[in-house]
Formats: sequence, structure tokens, C-alpha cells
Amino acid sequence: MLVGRNVILRPLRSTDLEKYFELDADIRKAGAFWPVTMASEKAVRSRFEKTGFWANDFSLLLITDHDGAPLGFVGFFPGAPYQNTLEIGYRLFEPADHGHGIMTEAVGLTVGYLFASKQIERVQAAVIVGNVSSRRVLEKVGFRKEGILRSVVYVYGETADMELFSILRQEARPLRDLLAPIEKTQRT
Repeated sequence: MLVGRNVILRPLRSTDLEKYFELDADIRKAGAFWPVTMASEKAVRSRFEKTGFWANDFSLLLITDHDGAPLGFVGFFPGAPYQNTLEIGYRLFEPADHGHGIMTEAVGLTVGYLFASKQIERVQAAVIVGNVSSRRVLEKVGFRKEGILRSVVYVYGETADMELFSILRQEARPLRDLLAPIEKTQRT
């Protein structure tokens, strides 16, 4: 588990699946910049049973508050085979949770974890042009814009451009600086 000051990131558990599917499947709450995709509950369960959403081609960390309520997820996956990079994607389940720093902390923790545990030199993320909130998350974590990927994603019946951002190992905050301190129990 990655325990931050306000959020916890952890792999999904089988007990999370029903709630995760319910939250992830409601495309109304995904926002205008999330591709309109759906998967059957059977397909989601099958992939979870095979990999636990923790594999070389795709891994997913559930974002929860400190009481365990699911807030969203951060996924990571390899870039092109010739790249020494991982790409991340992320989403909050409820629009009411936007604008509270949840995703900024979650992305920072994920980046710190990836550099602490993987032999990679960069993490990248692509954001649909116009998604100011997602762009700000990346900039706050230290990502830099590299350029525009033209006509690369299909969203709500239209092809859209994406901005490519990256952060290099030497630019990222170390994971140990991002984790919440372990609270010492008082002895009486």
C-alpha cells in the first residue's frame, strides 16, 4: 500500500470488484475527456481473476480515502516496446471529488512508486487537449509538456488531439518524501 497524507493507493482486492465495477461503469461520471468505453462485468472479473489487474501489460492501483472508500484509480502500462518508460492514466469516480488535490497526490505517489520499484527513466501521460484539470495535475507533480499527438483518441464521436507530458527520474520527488509518516502509538 502507498499511504499518503490524504489517500491510499493499493491493488484491487476481490472484495472491491463489485463496487469498482459499479463506479467505473457509469460513463456519465467519467467526464467529457474520458473515452466512452464499457466492459462487461464478466470480462472485468475474468481479467481480475487472471492477473488481479497487476501484470506487465497493465496494472491498476485503487485510490481510497483513509477510511477505505474508493475514490478512483491510477493505471500504468508500458509505452512503445523501444521506450524505457511507463505511461499512466487516471480517473476519479465522482465529479464531486474533483478539485480537492486527490488526484495530484495519487499521481505523485504513483510516480514515486514507479521510480522506486522499476528500472525506468521516465513516466508519461497523455491528456486530451482542453482537459485543463488533468493537465494541472501533471504540472503540479512535475511533468513537462512535450508536444501534441494529433488525432490520436476517439471521444464522444470525435477524434481528438492529446498533449504528451513526461517526468524523468531525476525530476520526480522520491517516494519516501510522499508517504505519510507512520504514527507512533502513545504508551500510557
